[in-house]
Amino acid sequence: DYWRANRPVSMGALYWQLNDNWPVASWSSIEYNGNWKLLHYEARRFFAPFRLSLFVRNGELKIVAVNDHPHQLNGNLELTLSGFDGNPLKTFDFSGIDCPPGTAVEAAAVPLAELAPRDARTWEDGAAHHDGSTSVDVVDERFIDRFVIARWKGEDGAPEEADASETLM
Repeated sequence: DYWRANRPVSMGALYWQLNDNWPVASWSSIEYNGNWKLLHYEARRFFAPFRLSLFVRNGELKIVAVNDHPHQLNGNLELTLSGFDGNPLKTFDFSGIDCPPGTAVEAAAVPLAELAPRDARTWEDGAAHHDGSTSVDVVDERFIDRFVIARWKGEDGAPEEADASETLM
């Protein structure tokens, strides 16, 4: 997702290795007899001609639409913040998004502060080291047990639909 979303700086990525030529445990995505391994099913998803990617950059959640089709896609984006129990906490709607052919466009951006619940708090987690020193990490509770789902719906009954999700921690 990252490499395709950075178009035109990067146009994507390749993965090693596609197939095996004998029965063996390996990194390949296709077994020697042609059966797909789990990686190949995922590769079909992350190399789809239309894909939504979610990234946290500069204090915002950015949703990037990657369109490898030879035609423009127009649609609407729904962003849902949910807890791990599946209950939606907040929903954001973005309409009238245009994604020209062969591009990656920032479809939406939401400040992380808007994704945080009102009861957010932080706490300090102290650690003692073998040399007698201590260190303190500040842990932000806002994004523990939260995830975001982005859904694209094409306009005019267009068949293009895509989902993306990101766990915020």
